[in-house]
Amino acid sequence: PGAKVEPVGFRELKKLLPSELDGFTLDDSGGQKTKAMGVNISTAHAVFKGDGRIALKVSDMGSLKGMMGMTLGWMQFDIDKESSRGYERTGTKNGHKFLEKFTKSGQRSEITYLVANRFVVEAKGRKVPMDAVKGAVAKIDFEALEALKGHGVPQK
Repeated sequence: PGAKVEPVGFRELKKLLPSELDGFTLDDSGGQKTKAMGVNISTAHAVFKGDGRIALKVSDMGSLKGMMGMTLGWMQFDIDKESSRGYERTGTKNGHKFLEKFTKSGQRSEITYLVANRFVVEAKGRKVPMDAVKGAVAKIDFEALEALKGHGVPQK
């Protein structure tokens, strides 16, 4: 199992989030580090408003792979389903596994990526097309996020 690794600070994660999106205004941004039952998680977020809403979040669970398995159970499956109400599918882009969901009602778009088996990137849109949500995710530098994998303080 290897040493436990303290998550990267949320201020570092926040630097990777965009400060602007075309057609949207930054409404809120922030972050936090929480510890509960010996589990440390660091999270940064940014919320953008325009004709709709896009929320971005980057989380680091340190070396808690077991926790990720519970949180990202979809990673164990290949999903491709569609109905008149929307769709849900998994895939891989640039080596990163993702889950994409779209619900026509309320135009709810959601995409979640796992980066470097450690970081979770989430984007949720309301009243916006999936392309807008994908465009928001594209503003996050996944390579810089991957580079943070080597950071973090080993816990005693």
